[in-house]
Amino acid sequence: MLGAEFNNKSGSERILELFLTLFIFGYIFIAMLFLLLAILNMEKIKGRHSKAGPLGNIILIVVSSLMLATYFLVIIKLLPHLGRVKEIANTSQIPPQNPLVIPSTFTRKGTELGLAFYVPVIIFMIALFLLSVSASKSISTIAEKRRIKKELQKFDASLEERGIDMFSNPREAVIELYKKAVLWLEVLGIPYRESWTHWEHASKVTYKRKAYVELAKLFEKAKYAPEKVTINDAERAYKLYMVIKGEE
Repeated sequence: MLGAEFNNKSGSERILELFLTLFIFGYIFIAMLFLLLAILNMEKIKGRHSKAGPLGNIILIVVSSLMLATYFLVIIKLLPHLGRVKEIANTSQIPPQNPLVIPSTFTRKGTELGLAFYVPVIIFMIALFLLSVSASKSISTIAEKRRIKKELQKFDASLEERGIDMFSNPREAVIELYKKAVLWLEVLGIPYRESWTHWEHASKVTYKRKAYVELAKLFEKAKYAPEKVTINDAERAYKLYMVIKGEE
């Protein structure tokens, strides 16, 4: 039966169906790639170390939107033509003396085609949503980094003017300089999470690692043995801070 149905189809109908099938499944594959890129971008944002910024996301959004528009355009152009070809083929199979209407195979095929048609659309829409969310988060992260950088520059101006005398005691100097160094590392693109301990953070730092590890040791001393912190520790923390922020 299936072989007879396939043989009864016209050449144009077979070519159109083959092209449409390949087109839809090709788009499903492309949509899955865009979805994978969107998921990877979301993971980068979670890790807070994305270097591409929102530009990469915006480019992907534009490209995927154009791909989706092209998909709709091709489907809209092809489906009516495929329907007309099938109707002509079905009509030509009706004997002139038979007044009965033979049910068209287009209804069944149209339903199957409709289900396949929506798969790439759904995947593309999910990918677009995830890309939009990650782009929004990237923009928010950049804005937050700029705000933090302005605060750090204000702090550095006071530090340059007054030195460690701006702090009430050596312990405060060590703790504040450590905290500001962590913020500078975040501005410079070094990942940071509030749930990390200072040693967990130190294990992630590769930029100016030696200076940061030494500053983390001073911070630990100031936090757990404040009575042992000296003015020399504060001066050392100041020098390490200047190294980390790129001044020395």
